[in-house]
Amino acid sequence: MFTNFQNIDELKAWCVEQERQTNRFTELLPELSTEDGLVPIHALIVGDDGSLTLRVDSSIEIHPHGRARGPAKLLLNSPDLWKYSAIRVQSGRPTVSKAPVYGVPFRKALDIVLREGVHISTFQIPKQNIDAYYSTLVVRLSRQQGQTGAELQLDAWQWIGKDVYVDYVHAILTDDATQVVHLDGALMSFSCESDIESFLWNNKKHKCAHKEKYFRVDAALPLDEAVLLIRAFFSVEEMADEYFEYKSE
Repeated sequence: MFTNFQNIDELKAWCVEQERQTNRFTELLPELSTEDGLVPIHALIVGDDGSLTLRVDSSIEIHPHGRARGPAKLLLNSPDLWKYSAIRVQSGRPTVSKAPVYGVPFRKALDIVLREGVHISTFQIPKQNIDAYYSTLVVRLSRQQGQTGAELQLDAWQWIGKDVYVDYVHAILTDDATQVVHLDGALMSFSCESDIESFLWNNKKHKCAHKEKYFRVDAALPLDEAVLLIRAFFSVEEMADEYFEYKSE
């Protein structure tokens, strides 16, 4: 499972280790693979908890390819078939995985904001199998005084891990977080990807090159309805689901 990191240094160390494992896996893969790109199960070490590592380098954790997870689960539970079987594997988790890298979901963040005034949550899921692209969602929730009293401000940025475009959502919520009284969504473009990385990960200010708004609602909406709009706007809705702990019917 992804780790719930306590700070940015732990996250950076995790990213460095993932990159090392990916590079080593890519280096070893040609000598391990069959002609059709599969890795024999006997070339893997199956842990008691079902985890997989390479026999030639047990520091490399691997996972069945997303499309091979079903057959792999059955085969890994049948040791008598291991020497006859091979599966497609990858060094990163399948893209269907979704979990917070660090930070907390909305309701827990709200408790922190009511005590401390502001909280930033970051979520991340793999975008591609081996390439080091991660979709990232950064949400800043804060409490401040508005024209009619205390209110909550929510700013959320989502980046798919490449290109210079970032989805952005801004919302104003009632102080009890039951309603959203303003919501808008825009596309921000930056000069380069490094500006986005330092903006999202290090909170460094970088003025976007262009910002184009795509929708705006100035009316009182129940929070659940606003979440549906946010999910519909973001390119990767799974991370919004994680943050708001949304579950479809």
